[in-house]
Amino acid sequence: EQERRAEARGITGAAGSIGATGASDLQAAQLEVQQHPDRASAWNTLARALAKDDPQQASQHFERALSLDPNYVGALLGLAVLNLNVFREPDKAAGYARRVLELQPDNAMAQRQLARIEREAKTGRSAGAASPDH
Repeated sequence: EQERRAEARGITGAAGSIGATGASDLQAAQLEVQQHPDRASAWNTLARALAKDDPQQASQHFERALSLDPNYVGALLGLAVLNLNVFREPDKAAGYARRVLELQPDNAMAQRQLARIEREAKTGRSAGAASPDH
């Protein structure tokens, strides 16, 4: 349960922090996108800034980052986390995590996401769903 809550609040690592930003961070991310609309990193930064308050918009921005760079690990991880924890789409989350592992076989966050999805599938729980004993 603590792991799920931590991931819902924000993740750290290769994807950077998701959802752990303030208004000034959001403004800076929006400015970065305006100045560099062709950079996957700019869209990824904006998505991370929006993830907590507007996950649907964040998802669209992560997708935009991937349209610019299909191998952008930060966006892939961001989509894995959102699909697992917010949208409750474990199959989609697993797909993004597997793609990260194709690019970075030792990526710990992607490994954790897949292990969690598989563990919860075996116990019959929906991955990402709250549970009093987890």
